[in-house]
Amino acid sequence: MKIDRSFIQNSSEESDTIIRATLLMAKEFGCKTIAEGIETEQQRQHLSQLGTDYLQGFYFARPMNANDLISWYNENY
Repeated sequence: MKIDRSFIQNSSEESDTIIRATLLMAKEFGCKTIAEGIETEQQRQHLSQLGTDYLQGFYFARPMNANDLISWYNENY
């Protein structure tokens, strides 16, 4: 289940409530969760602490073509 970047970018109590509800719903359905739009270390830590399974966003890497992805992966892993 994907958590939209609009909830990540708008750091508020209301957004956190929606994120927590999404995480609970995903768990009840046996789904994994992914938060999109992670751009800062603070966002990464916060979403990890809330229990999001996967994170994606510019914080990790910009979009790239397949050849660049292979090079990036080999350099970083």
